[in-house]
Amino acid sequence: GFGSPAPDGLFSSNKFGASNWAGGNADFQRDNPDTIRGIFGLPAGDPAYNPTETFNDIERTYAIYGQANYETEIGGKPTTGLFGVGVVKTDQTLEGLSGDFSEVEDEQEQTDILPSLSARVQLEENLLLRLAASRSVTRPNFADLNPVTTLVSGTTTNPVGTGSGGNPDLDSVISDNLDLSIENYFAPSSYVALTGFYRRIDGYVQSFAAQETHVVNGV
Repeated sequence: GFGSPAPDGLFSSNKFGASNWAGGNADFQRDNPDTIRGIFGLPAGDPAYNPTETFNDIERTYAIYGQANYETEIGGKPTTGLFGVGVVKTDQTLEGLSGDFSEVEDEQEQTDILPSLSARVQLEENLLLRLAASRSVTRPNFADLNPVTTLVSGTTTNPVGTGSGGNPDLDSVISDNLDLSIENYFAPSSYVALTGFYRRIDGYVQSFAAQETHVVNGV
């Protein structure tokens, strides 16, 4: 009863669609979990609760922003734009259990100053130069801060165990951004533009994989 054909005609609305195929029976999998677990070499019953597979991350952010318009001339060319700045303070408390059930607690405090500037310079009647510069900040994803390496034992179908974990000491990702464009409005509702951008990113979060040996309960 594990396998059954999928309902006929699910994706047969065009000549490239498949009218029918064999697959796992969802009802059988739902009603026979112990049988399914046996296929993968796992004991019957629900897995035991593992407190190391959960953690709490409390993050409080306080921010203040200001922005102003300006109008001036640069080299005799009319220039308008915006200038702004934001100050963001982040308090973070992370709590969890490591693989040996010892407590993990990490507290971080961070203050970021985030300026921004935009300018539009009218070089000629139909020729504009635009500039935008800013700094932005991005917090790591929740899962990236996981303080525990979670291990998954191998099964009969995949004998090699796997694991994953994060780093509670990750800093925010800081990006300095610069955009520059020149635009020629050569006809009504028509223009041609050349645009370039530059990004300098500090603290980029990257995951990687490596083979490791872990001894759990003597195995």
